[in-house]
Amino acid sequence: RKHWSPVPDPDTAYRRWRGQHALKEVDGAILAEHMMLQWRDAPAIHLVTVVPASKLPLLAATVESLGRQLYSGWGLSVIADQPAPDALFGELPNLEWREMAGDPLGALNAVVQESSAHWLMLLESGDTLEPDALVRVGDYANLHPEWQLLYVDEDQWDGEDDYRSPRFKPDFNLDLLRSSPYVGAVLARREALVAAGGFTAVDVLAGYDLTLRLLDRHGETAIGHIPRLLLHRHLLNERSQDREWSEAYCRAAVETHLARNGIAAAVGPGFLPSTQRVTYRCADEPLVSILIANRDRLELLRPCLESLFGKTAYPRFEVVIADGESEAEDTFDFYEEMAARHPGRLRVVRERGPFNQAALSNRAAREAGGDYLLLLASDTVVVQPEWLERMVAHAGRPEVGVVGARLVYPGTDRLVHGGIVLGAGGAAEHAFAGLSLRDAGQLGRAQADQEYSAVSGACLLIGRALFEQLGGLDAEGFPLGFSDVDLCLRTGAAGRKVVWTPAATLSWEGGQLVRRYRELEPARMAAEAELLKERWLPQLARDPAYNPNLSLQNGAFALETRLESSWDTNFHDRPRVLAFPIDGSALGVHRVLAPMRALEGSGLARVGFAPDVDSLRHSPLPSAVELERLQPDVLFLQSVVHDPYLDLLRFAKRSSRAFRVYDLEDLKTLVPDKNAQRNRVLPDLKHRIRKALSLCDRLTVTTAPIGEACRNWVSDVRVLPLRLPRARWGGLTSLRGQGARPRVGWAGAQQHHGDLEILIPVVEATAGEVDWIFFGMCLDELRPFAAEVHEAVPFSRYPEKLASLNLDLAVAPLEQHPFNEAKTNLRLLEYGVMGWPVVCTDILPYRDAPVQQVPNDPEAWIDAIRARALDPALVAAEGDRLRTWVLRDWMLEDHLEEWLDALTP
Repeated sequence: RKHWSPVPDPDTAYRRWRGQHALKEVDGAILAEHMMLQWRDAPAIHLVTVVPASKLPLLAATVESLGRQLYSGWGLSVIADQPAPDALFGELPNLEWREMAGDPLGALNAVVQESSAHWLMLLESGDTLEPDALVRVGDYANLHPEWQLLYVDEDQWDGEDDYRSPRFKPDFNLDLLRSSPYVGAVLARREALVAAGGFTAVDVLAGYDLTLRLLDRHGETAIGHIPRLLLHRHLLNERSQDREWSEAYCRAAVETHLARNGIAAAVGPGFLPSTQRVTYRCADEPLVSILIANRDRLELLRPCLESLFGKTAYPRFEVVIADGESEAEDTFDFYEEMAARHPGRLRVVRERGPFNQAALSNRAAREAGGDYLLLLASDTVVVQPEWLERMVAHAGRPEVGVVGARLVYPGTDRLVHGGIVLGAGGAAEHAFAGLSLRDAGQLGRAQADQEYSAVSGACLLIGRALFEQLGGLDAEGFPLGFSDVDLCLRTGAAGRKVVWTPAATLSWEGGQLVRRYRELEPARMAAEAELLKERWLPQLARDPAYNPNLSLQNGAFALETRLESSWDTNFHDRPRVLAFPIDGSALGVHRVLAPMRALEGSGLARVGFAPDVDSLRHSPLPSAVELERLQPDVLFLQSVVHDPYLDLLRFAKRSSRAFRVYDLEDLKTLVPDKNAQRNRVLPDLKHRIRKALSLCDRLTVTTAPIGEACRNWVSDVRVLPLRLPRARWGGLTSLRGQGARPRVGWAGAQQHHGDLEILIPVVEATAGEVDWIFFGMCLDELRPFAAEVHEAVPFSRYPEKLASLNLDLAVAPLEQHPFNEAKTNLRLLEYGVMGWPVVCTDILPYRDAPVQQVPNDPEAWIDAIRARALDPALVAAEGDRLRTWVLRDWMLEDHLEEWLDALTP
């Protein structure tokens, strides 16, 4: 790629993310009750903070955040060099003030020794916790009794309302930990903390050395991560750290850790401030066989080989080229030239058949004589002498199976490959692609040695024995792509690590040789992506080197704000519904957004939202990997018929456990001729709806006629009438009797052209007796007789605008048409909640309501309107009766159990 899109403003994205993940009141109540009832052990959590005089004003924020905790099993010890400023510290049992005598570290460890709590956490004054933080700690401590230490995601805050710089961390990552103190503040089991000798510092960095010590005592499975943003670090704490001291402290912690494990390595400065780089020492210089798959493209291969032999400082390597039926004589002349210039160090083997990069690499591996095999793309160029020795140093570690390099686009300072993010782009994509080499990336990860689940085969080092043990690359399943990802995942399954290092950097054209064949055979590439998902879907969906709060649209480590879901798949306290509204206006709100938010607000379900149809251009539907990542119990799709939705349903039916519910709010195949929506109806709409229903488990409809029309297509049909959300409509006020003449009105949109034509003679006949009010649309024939015409407003303002019309009487005409016979009574509900009496067409949807129904005959309409214009008492009685009926029977919040029953198996 030569062009990169600008990165969205991170602060704006984070504000949106925080809004989507804000703890709801009902969630807090459920967490505090249900989760704790499921715990085997209710942990006592002891928080400690050492407060210098300069940070005493920040302490109130920390204490207040603890006072908001949903879980009460905590205590706080404050260690300070002055007396307590508030008597509360002597009165409340869970607050303690300790005045120290000049040795803050000794005072801190004395608290640790005396504590009877299960877990301890060192906080800095001014740092705060989310209200559910300690409940989450209890959840995960019970879920993972093997954990001796855990860390959480965090951000920074300014002490007011500005939250920024979120740090979404990977699960335990040994090489990243040796590179930087990414874990931040930690919680440790008291017994483990005491046995390890307590804390060695009094600020958040104490968690770094402690993590390394507990790692050495208990192993990697003892270090846990809660992937939720629960901690807010005060900006003053971040800025007040002595950088020189902190860098020396971290470097010493890593050096001591390496020494404890008998690892021969040197620790030096990293590429970023407050990071370090570990250089592992090799006992010898093993032979490395560099394997290159090639077919012609000499313009790529020549700079690759010349830079390889001309710039690589590591002395013991050979090159084995597997040629896939090159045709140009120049190619073979070049092979002979390079073999003559580097005798005994370059061999060429021929492989016949269709181009298969994985098969060519396997063939080269069989011919290789090295202890290590380096897969190298023919369009790479060596740019630094030490690249190979740095990769070999990692590969020589017994726990490491694969090593990958940093790859940059030629002639730029832009990354092409900074590791691979599983699941990104629907299968797997390069991390940090397009990022400048000067940029740190999320958590500084673009500049740090670390573990990934996979790295690119464009430059991948693996031990020969391990390669053979794993059976090499899967050339049958992945001839053109993903063979490197598959190999790395098999390496991880075998218990070996995959390490990526920015210390080894090459330039890479991005796979020019293979790209031509991928473009010629897109179906083949699609099949490989499907095979990767079939074989590794759980791993693709839950990459331990990534974070579930980050997007899988690409490997850019951007926040996930497209799919609005905040549930934790480790816990299953309520049904999880992933809803697909057709739009963000009337249809989507009435049928999906409002009911789903009401279900979530009541605590009956957890709800997430996928992009609507209008958003698909820039916000695609969830991929198969994202569905697996979210693990919804229910997919609720509103009337969607486009190919991406049908593809999603096909996957869900084949591979997901989710119960699939399809919703129809209209007879979309029978739209009247005069309805403005008719020209938008797809010609094969009926076929598409039938296909969608064949892929779903249940159909929900707004009215019984729609259900009857679809009974031959689906066996399980539930009628869920449209209702008004009380939260949106219940508090509105509209006044009657506000005009010199009775105010008679209609509200609607462009698709009601045929309905409104019914009123033309009625309005002409009564315009001198009443004031006609039109809202949303007014026919040209009616404008001369209208007292007021109100233009349409955004749907978010519609209820308030409707109420402001202050009508005395509302009208609801409908054409006699099968489409309208199947419609809902929504218009009556909206009028009725205002307290307006209604004259309407005598048609099925409007029967059984306390309204005046008339045939679509002008005289009948005129008589009904005049009768009410002359009788204010009748108007008031009918309006009050209709409002009572709506509020009693037609408010959404009173029927949520019906919704939940219809959405679940």
